[in-house]
Amino acid sequence: FGPSGHWIAPLTEWGAIIEESSSEKVPRYNATCYSCYDDPRCLGAFAFVWGWKWEKTGTWYGMFNEWPEVTEGVAVDCPACESEVMETMETCWTGKHRSERPPTIRSVSLDGKPLPDMSFVVPQGKNVTLRVDASHPLGRDLVGIWGMTNDVLSDAVGGAFEETKALVKGVWPGGGATGTGLSVVLDTSSLLSSSEHRLYVFVRQDPASCEAECDKQEAVASLPFRICRTAVEGDVCYRHVVLARERGIRLQPERYPGVGASSSFEEVQMLLHQQGAGECPPPCGVRNWCRTSVKGEDCYEQVRWLMERVSENPHLYPAELRNASFEATQGYIQAKRDGTCPRPCAEGAASAEEGAAEEGAAEEGAAE
Repeated sequence: FGPSGHWIAPLTEWGAIIEESSSEKVPRYNATCYSCYDDPRCLGAFAFVWGWKWEKTGTWYGMFNEWPEVTEGVAVDCPACESEVMETMETCWTGKHRSERPPTIRSVSLDGKPLPDMSFVVPQGKNVTLRVDASHPLGRDLVGIWGMTNDVLSDAVGGAFEETKALVKGVWPGGGATGTGLSVVLDTSSLLSSSEHRLYVFVRQDPASCEAECDKQEAVASLPFRICRTAVEGDVCYRHVVLARERGIRLQPERYPGVGASSSFEEVQMLLHQQGAGECPPPCGVRNWCRTSVKGEDCYEQVRWLMERVSENPHLYPAELRNASFEATQGYIQAKRDGTCPRPCAEGAASAEEGAAEEGAAEEGAAE
């Protein structure tokens, strides 16, 4: 037993998996461990994974941290550092806490605002302040070790080997591969727009507060983030957005699902980005934009066509498309970014922009 699997984890709007912090994983380990005591048929239980491996992220499954770039040669070395879930397991097995306890993470904030879904979007070139709110049950002083990788999800399945991703350098004060402190500044000037990354923070006991050698325990959080950029005059994307707003939406509304005459520049740019059109990066300020296509739109016709083909010849298509909902099929098409479909909304949810689009159409009709 262990944390929730990555295959059932929630996703960001751009498809990155959201990982629970080690502190959020603790109750899951606890619940499974103690459930064995309550079940007379349970002969025993074992934890997954006893050790460390890179699987989707560097922190998802392992109960130890053997990632050299963040455990050796950093401000607080911690080779074979134990995750805080280890103490939870020991308490369950022995019935008592360790004399030295691990830290715990309450939240991570960006420019003073907590990140409830443990993910964020930041404008290209902006310096942002990150802070981890952490504590120690025995009142020990703590320090954070921060690192960042590019977030390219491996397609390996079934626990197959995955390469450990290297830390990105040059984003922390001093230009090294890691930042140090419970609060740090992240410099995004070297990161490309549309690029996707993953932030890691490892909270350990401050060596200055250790009576002898620090206990090798840590709490950890992993947060996916993306770099946004609203197009400006001179960009290829800017011309496409302006053209869509001035003529395209009015003359060919079926090509611009979810936007209308009253839609903002950023909303139109987000549609083009999701469609893979106009060389548009994700704009800033409209992170949650979505649109489930409706009849009369090019995207709708393509989704219905694909659903019919899959129904007729399911063996010719990926398993994820068999018995897939309209939204799931639209999401499959959108991921290819072939210029047709935007990101669909969650099943059963209405597009937030649908009302704005209808309002824009009504205004056009009134004007005519």
